Amino acid sequence: MASQRLHLPRLSKLSWTPLTQPNPGPNIRRFWLILSFGFGILYSSLALKQAFANPFIVQDDARQHVFWMQRFLDPDLFPNDLIADYFQSVAPWGYRLLYQIGAWLQIEPFTFNKLLPLPITLVITLYCFKLTLALLPVPFAAFTSTVLLNQTLWMNSDVASATPRAFIYPLLVAFLYYVVQGKLFPCLLTLILQGLFYPQTLLLSLGVFTLRMVRWRKEQSWLQPWKKLAWSDRQQRRFSLIAFGTAFGILLIYAMQSSAYGPTISKAEALQLPEFFSGGRSSFFSDDFFKYWLRGRSGILHRKLFTPATQALGLLLPFFFLGKSRPTLLKHTQKLGILTQLALTSIGMFFIAHLLLFKLHLPSRYVQHSLRIVLAVGAAILITSWIHSLTTWATFGINRAGRIRRRLVSSSLIGLLLVSVTLYPMTLKRFISPGYVNVGYQNFYGFLAEQPKDILIASLSRRADNVGSLAARSVLASREHSIPYHVGYYRPLRDRLQRLIAAQYAPDLAAITALIQAEGVTHWLLDTKSFDAAALADDDWLLQYQPQMDTAIATLNAGQQPALANPALQQTCSIYSDEGLILLAADCLLNQPNQEPLPQ
Repeated sequence: MASQRLHLPRLSKLSWTPLTQPNPGPNIRRFWLILSFGFGILYSSLALKQAFANPFIVQDDARQHVFWMQRFLDPDLFPNDLIADYFQSVAPWGYRLLYQIGAWLQIEPFTFNKLLPLPITLVITLYCFKLTLALLPVPFAAFTSTVLLNQTLWMNSDVASATPRAFIYPLLVAFLYYVVQGKLFPCLLTLILQGLFYPQTLLLSLGVFTLRMVRWRKEQSWLQPWKKLAWSDRQQRRFSLIAFGTAFGILLIYAMQSSAYGPTISKAEALQLPEFFSGGRSSFFSDDFFKYWLRGRSGILHRKLFTPATQALGLLLPFFFLGKSRPTLLKHTQKLGILTQLALTSIGMFFIAHLLLFKLHLPSRYVQHSLRIVLAVGAAILITSWIHSLTTWATFGINRAGRIRRRLVSSSLIGLLLVSVTLYPMTLKRFISPGYVNVGYQNFYGFLAEQPKDILIASLSRRADNVGSLAARSVLASREHSIPYHVGYYRPLRDRLQRLIAAQYAPDLAAITALIQAEGVTHWLLDTKSFDAAALADDDWLLQYQPQMDTAIATLNAGQQPALANPALQQTCSIYSDEGLILLAADCLLNQPNQEPLPQ
């Protein structure tokens, strides 16, 4: 038994305990867990400081997924609103219920959205710590994994968004932990929660269970790879089959439900829309092979997978298991196969999602979240093994002077590793990147919030993106909400935008009158760039809508003045003019004579 013990210097006693013990001492484990929570709270607090800097800061993605939830506090908001109805329909049931509970507690949805990332972070931290400890019973490794994972999450906006994808991380890490520990009922509960908050995660779970039903027999020859596969032990197969059936059943329930805004756009249809190409609102396709497969929404490295750079250390872990010689600590790892199974499933689902484009939504969603977890845990295990090897190496020496030199070298290298893990990311310019947008235009949104709840604003201005979030009023269309994945939603929205462009740049009021009467528009919003041909020519979003935009730009370049650009008309019908914005009353526009266009 003594020969199996690791040499543990006194200075590292807080970092690990003898691996002959199945569980580290509770006090040591508690110390590193509390420290893990401390880092998670620190990062979350830095984001909270940004979030509550002023009342007109809103998380970027929350402008899509949260704005309609103001209906929970006031059901009269967004009446007959295509955009609000659509985003409400695609919100997972559990996610919707959680915000509804917040509203029941009288917490405004956007305030609740800013508060949620902290508890989500704490749950992620807890389960990441427990998962790593189950793979390598060294509390320092568990601590390191939580720090690395929290760093990469807070250098991206996923958790900060508190949208459905924020819940992928706590539910996926908890799932991995319960699978490793063989706890069936908590695992089944986690699968149910995955279905309630982000159903696509269940496809990853199904893949993991499939791989866990077989094992790889090392004793078989590489020349006969088909003989290397064998069924896993009976208990593991039983666990996997029950969990697989549960996950499959939940997915089947979702598959049987019909969407009011379906079907999902096909690849052939998407290839006909500029929205899916470079510069488009949902750019996906590219002629650049490496960009298509590695970057962007279509790529495997979408959303800064190796940010911070310390994440990349996780890629090195498998190489230390290829040969017979490896760091001593790695000989005591257990059940690391779960990381391999998740990584293989993620990559497999990435290619399956490409084959079924866009039935399973975006392919990158199946790798960007799960691989962050794999890399963080893998890097933490590798870093801990290096530190252990250095401290063990420093214990031995030919003589006292040699031992002192070794300790100095090992202390320097360990210090460099620890600084790289804990402090390096904080030196980066965009360490905390929660994606909060300081919207501004407080007077304008405050003015809109005082208007009747049933108003509908027509506008091509980017200020329309925030009307629903900051004023709780409806817009005819906006860039932020122009999501093209469901045909039943995007076709009418695209038609609205094309008619809106044609009307705004028409030389007379006929097209404007027709749009107002057809859609029930009550206000029309213009800004300083509305009639600037150069600005319009640089607007990638509006240029998607052809031939209307080319006609509008040609009209302006020819010196022809659209009816809405008439200063006299703007002065007559304006009910708000400030901060470079002009809000026109639609009823006033309807009562204007159809004037001849004036030259500029």
